[in-house]
Amino acid sequence: MIEHVGSWESQVAFAKEVHRVAPRHWVQTPNFWFPLEPHYVGPFTHWLPREAQESFAIRYASFWGLATRPTDADVRRMVSELRLLREEELRRLFPNSEIVKERVGGLVKSFTAVGGG
Repeated sequence: MIEHVGSWESQVAFAKEVHRVAPRHWVQTPNFWFPLEPHYVGPFTHWLPREAQESFAIRYASFWGLATRPTDADVRRMVSELRLLREEELRRLFPNSEIVKERVGGLVKSFTAVGGG
C-alpha cells in the first residue's frame, strides 16, 4: 500500500509511521521494473512520462482505462496517487527489514519489507 501515498516524501513519512507503530511489519509494494503495472493492468504504462500516462496510456492502453472509461479527473488522481518503488528505495525506507522478492515468470513482481520477525 505504500505505493498509494503519493510522493517520495509521503512514502518516507509513511515508513517512519510504520517504524513508530509497528516494530513487526510486512509492507509489500509492486516492483517499478516489472513490465505490467498492476493497478491499471497495463504493460509499460508506468514507465512513460506523466503527461503520456494521463493523456493516452492509462486510458487506452490499460485494462482499467478500457474497462472503466475513467474521467480526466480519475486518471489524474490515479497518476498522482501511485508511485511504484524500486528495490533500493524500499531498502532505504526499511533499512533493518528483510526484503523478500516475489517472482512471476522469472521476473520480480513485488517486494515485501519484513521487519521485527
